[in-house]
Parts: sequence; structure tokens; C-alpha cells
Amino acid sequence: MPAMIGRSKGKAFAGLKERLAKKLQGWNEQFLSKAGREVLIKVVSQTIPNYTMSCFRLPKGLCDDINALTAKFWWGQSSSGRKMHWCNWARLCAAKEDGGLGFRDFNAFNLALLAKQGWRFLKNQHSLVFRVCKARYFPKCDFMQAKIGTNPSFIWRSILSARETIQEGMFWKVGDGRTIRVWDDRWLECNTSPKPAGTVVKVVRDLVDEDRNWWNEALIDSIFDRAVAEKIKQMPLGNLNSSDQLSWKETKTGEFLVNSAYQLEIRRTTAQVKGEVSDPEGRSRFWRKLWRLNIPGKVKHFIWRALVISETTTHILWECPFANCVWSTSSGRLQKCHVSEEEFIVLVRKLVRMLSREELEVWAVLSWSIWNARNAWIHEGVDPNPILVYEKVLGFLKEFKQAKLLGPNM
Repeated sequence: MPAMIGRSKGKAFAGLKERLAKKLQGWNEQFLSKAGREVLIKVVSQTIPNYTMSCFRLPKGLCDDINALTAKFWWGQSSSGRKMHWCNWARLCAAKEDGGLGFRDFNAFNLALLAKQGWRFLKNQHSLVFRVCKARYFPKCDFMQAKIGTNPSFIWRSILSARETIQEGMFWKVGDGRTIRVWDDRWLECNTSPKPAGTVVKVVRDLVDEDRNWWNEALIDSIFDRAVAEKIKQMPLGNLNSSDQLSWKETKTGEFLVNSAYQLEIRRTTAQVKGEVSDPEGRSRFWRKLWRLNIPGKVKHFIWRALVISETTTHILWECPFANCVWSTSSGRLQKCHVSEEEFIVLVRKLVRMLSREELEVWAVLSWSIWNARNAWIHEGVDPNPILVYEKVLGFLKEFKQAKLLGPNM
């Protein structure tokens, strides 16, 4: 945390980047698998700036530099410089069930942490910090309508920068309807109709028939589109003596969680992964099934990488003569499985639907072994034996599962 923040925010927070760079430089000297790198990135490097990011909006350039350092460590470095980055940073930051690795984007997480402070302004209006900020910056309105003001503090500007995230995730539950503004607040699952000229309706309470304690259906039909009017009339009205409740729509309980705000910000600022937008539920099931296979982490990461760069993978792991020989020596449905696709991800989707979990585990480790055998043949001149490859895979899987059953106390 910097002792003083001047005009140059980059200089004030440069220490965060330096700390992370030193950590990553030390790890690069060690031999780490992809699974090991994932753990280190998530557990250590991405927790370093959390406290600072919960108070201040870091410069976008600094966050991009930290993201770049993390990506460089993930893909690795060679003596001649950086290695090829086979997919963009947005793909790495997507959730695992969306085809990514669940890495943290520092820009989005910074906004999620600051959104938590803004959410406290909305929910805890008796706190000292809220009363000070209200008196200084928004004495005549609420936080969501507040202006930046004259000569604002950096902390105030930082919290305001997350207001769009809060606006996207907040949702009002109707009580007495006296707080919720019909045309400005989010209280319907669909968007409200454009505000008619000359309407006197301001808050939700104005839409209620006081005599019947129910919606004024005639009024609603006259000022809203038909679809919106039907949505409103179908909404149950609770206790009209209770106050309206502000909730967070990204969680089942309505409570604000930083992780849910982060996922919201990622969805808000990034497009979905190319080629996987037609069936999001099916996509999630597909990736969850792969990540939950009882196989080593390095094999899971190999399959993920093969799916990310799937243009040339089908031939190498499925259709080339050596791969065909290996698959023909396998047993059960793997041996008789004749699936031909240009894209590897389409092929794997079909295999996931056809094969059992145990068969998928054999398929994954066999694919990894085919790749290793191919590399040994190209770079070391080792002649691959399809039967030996398959037998080693079965032995490898058996030993791995036995070791997991014995646990760390073996």
C-alpha cells in the first residue's frame, strides 16, 4: 500500500508489479508442470495486490502489465525469449466450465473489489465512511446518482469507477414500493418500456391500487408495453408495510459476493469464447465432465490445450497412422469408435457423449501418451510401439488411482 499517491498513479503502485515480477522470476528457475503453474498463479501471484485493489482503482496499464506477466509465466519462456501464446488472455480468464482456466483478470477483479465498497454504501448507510462521503459528495441524492464532485479524493473516484458493475448486478425486491423508481431502478426481469410523456408515475407504489392492495391493472396497461405490463401484473405483491429490499441478482441469497461481481464484470466486458456460444449449458456440462476426470492434472491441461488449438490436433491425436494403430490396440468402444471430424473439439464432444467416464479417462491418457511418443520419435529417434503405449497407459492409470486412494499418508 503506497504511503502517498501523487499525480502519477503508475509510479505509486509500481511496487505491486515489481513484487509479482520477482516471484515469477524465482519460479521460472524451477521445473513446473502446467498444473503446478496454474496452482501457483491462482494461490500466490493473484493474491498479492488484493488489499490495494480493494481501496484504489489501479491504472489500466498497470493491470494489463500484471496480466501480461502472468500470461508470460503460464506459457513459459525459452532461452531465446517468450514462447508462443496459443490463446488470448480473455480465454485464460474464462471459467473452467466455459473453456478457460479461471485465471483472474486484474482489471475486472479490481472493479469487483471496489464494487463491494460501493455496495456497502447502499446497504450500510449508518457507517462512518458512508456518512462522511455523503456529506462531502452527495448530500442531496443517493450513491447511484452521485457526481464525482470538485477536488475528489482518489478513493472516492475509485469507488465510483465500479458503479456500472453495481448497476448491472443490483435488483430491487418490491415491498411497499416507495423507494423503487419505476423508470430508473432495476426491479423487473425485463427492461421497462420507454417513459411516456406527461406520466405522473414515479415510484412503484404509484402503480398499486390502494383500495385493493393490488396492482392498478388499468394504469399499468395504459403506460407499459403489453409484454412488460403482463410481467408486472404477474408479480406477487408482498407485505405493503415492509420496505423495498435491494438484493444482488448474481447470487441465490441476494448477498453481494466479490467472486459473483467478478464473473459479472468478465461477462460484461468480454465476448464469449468463439465457436461455443450456441449452447452455453451444453458447453458447461462438456467442460465440467472433462475437468472432473480422475486423471493427473498435467493430462487435463494437455487435453485443454489440444482443444484450444484444435485445428491441427485431430490428425495428430486421432487420424495419423501411428494414432490409428494405438486406438486399434485399445479395447471396448474406443477400439470400435469411428468418428471423423475436422475440428478436434467437435470430435471430443461426440466422444464425451458416447463414452463412459472410465473410457474417457483411458482416451485422455492415451491421447497424452500418443503426443509424448510422437515427440520422442521426432526429437530423439525413439521408434514408438503402439501396443507398448497402450499397456503403459493402463498401468499408469492404475497406479495413479491406487495412489489417490492411499492418500498423502502412504
